[in-house]
Amino acid sequence: MAQVQYPVKRRKWDDYPGWTTSLADGPESEMLREYEEGGLCPIVIDDVLSGDDLFSPQSYSFKIIGKLGWGSYSTVWLGKELQSGRFLALKVLRREHITRDNVEMRILKTLGKLQLAFFYTHQPTQDQFLCLGLLPLGATFPENGEEYLVRLSDLPSITTVIRPLLTKVLNFHKHGICHGDLSHSNIAFGVHPDAFTSEALQETFQEDSKSYIKLVGVPGAPPPRPANLPEYIVFHRNPLKTNSTDLSLVDIIEFGKAFDTPKKDGIAYALNLEHLFGDESIIEQYCGDDNAQVAIIENFIRWNTFLKDSAKHRALACQLIHALLQVDPERRDPEKAMQLLCQLEADTK
Repeated sequence: MAQVQYPVKRRKWDDYPGWTTSLADGPESEMLREYEEGGLCPIVIDDVLSGDDLFSPQSYSFKIIGKLGWGSYSTVWLGKELQSGRFLALKVLRREHITRDNVEMRILKTLGKLQLAFFYTHQPTQDQFLCLGLLPLGATFPENGEEYLVRLSDLPSITTVIRPLLTKVLNFHKHGICHGDLSHSNIAFGVHPDAFTSEALQETFQEDSKSYIKLVGVPGAPPPRPANLPEYIVFHRNPLKTNSTDLSLVDIIEFGKAFDTPKKDGIAYALNLEHLFGDESIIEQYCGDDNAQVAIIENFIRWNTFLKDSAKHRALACQLIHALLQVDPERRDPEKAMQLLCQLEADTK
């Protein structure tokens, strides 16, 4: 008699038998349904991910220490290489993204961010997953506290953050790359020099919890868990120990939506969600009005404790941002942006 295959429940309260999690779904983890056929790799703590590097004759094995994050296309884990002891952030892409010409891998390699890449074979299913090895980073701006940006209360601090970010964005322009999802949530501080000590790792992962996979609505002893589902899903809460003092270490992360082919859309000016998803005529009006665009940018940066009281520097910062955020790609002017940054920096001396 064939064993009954039970589905993953879409919602915990759905009135049918199926696989679900012991803890409530929330923003701290991916959904269980992301592990269905063609989805995420079912990784748990202490797993060992091994494979041959796609760009060198080296082979690597990494022990999973803890979870660092998750997104639409991947989960991200802190891995410790068994041979050398070094730590890398391992971004494990969904199974549907296992091609050797993966766009994100190509872009990360072009930008010099990719440390290694290999195909990992998940033994229970024999499914392959593409793993991208990256240097670990610290907290993102929101993780470090939204008020951090408000606390940039003087011009030297502001320009110290802007310069490395602008330099990286201009490097994207140089290589014809668009990030595709550039926001404060995808800007991270560097890691603290002590981030990988036992004490710091304990602090990073001690508040994580495990949401175990279980079958509900079926009497008697449950059948074995499907091999494509993990034993549990990790709810990760704290970033690696962060160096929020050295602002030169600030970096841009998450290239899952990046592209390196010409594209003429992707920028729209709007004051609020109602404008963005409502009356399209308002969006069209903003797209053709430089003054309106600068006013929108000013609306978002004037809450800064320094810029709100310095009209001159607020105007320069608005022009700098506007030089890059042009709806028409032909009008984007990275050289002007750098000149405006130099003007801002001149006032710090």
